[in-house]
Amino acid sequence: MPVRGHCRTLAQPAALSCEAHSGFRLALGRMAVPEPFRGPIGDIVAELVGGNFAALDPDGRSGRVGSDGLRRAVIEYGRTLLPLPEDAFELGDAGQVAGRLGDWWIVVPMWTAEEGRSDLSLELSAVSTANGHRFEVTDLHVL
Repeated sequence: MPVRGHCRTLAQPAALSCEAHSGFRLALGRMAVPEPFRGPIGDIVAELVGGNFAALDPDGRSGRVGSDGLRRAVIEYGRTLLPLPEDAFELGDAGQVAGRLGDWWIVVPMWTAEEGRSDLSLELSAVSTANGHRFEVTDLHVL
């Protein structure tokens, strides 16, 4: 049985790795979103909430999805996005990417005015750089 969109099953030992749909090889040491990542992720969500999708393109935060893909996903979802409450980060999942020291995968549940916590999830990567981490959206979808 998959766990929150990742391929770990209850029968798999925690030491094993698996492929997520994003194509990253994942380490399964999952945890809440680390504190240093919360501000930058909140900033990305703020741009989504404000409909400022193009603001995420110049520095690459829109990732492979791109501003047009993000806009489409929000429009198709058809609800009003809200900023993330603090508990979104505790409810999220994060883990280090196996074989890529310092790189992380992150999944954060989204909130809407109509639903509160929704079934829409924001997936990101945090790539280690000399100046910290560079955050990129890898997907925005219903989980």
